[in-house]
Amino acid sequence: MINKLKDIISHYDLLEKQMVDPALINNQSRYTELAKEHSRLKPVILKAKEYLLIQQNIDEDKEILSGEDEELIDIAQEELEGLEKELLNLEEELKVLLLPHDPTDDKNTIIEV
Repeated sequence: MINKLKDIISHYDLLEKQMVDPALINNQSRYTELAKEHSRLKPVILKAKEYLLIQQNIDEDKEILSGEDEELIDIAQEELEGLEKELLNLEEELKVLLLPHDPTDDKNTIIEV
């Protein structure tokens, strides 16, 4: 999952670079397409960055657990429990956010009353 999140973040960064390209701004249809994709990915990116940060903190805490300082080990164990729960919650949220995008979601709807 981490590799997929990193790929999505890289794609998002590329989108941002493309959107500030002056040549692209003249092509309104392509710019609109990129802007829609950018806004669709933004919530995923925020959760992905949070997920990666928590995963990094978990890895650091696991390193501390292999150390010799009992006080640090106790603190790391307490922190690790909370981080792992938070990571599971984020993973579930990301699974929902990463569901394939339905192209009909962007279309207009007519409601007859």
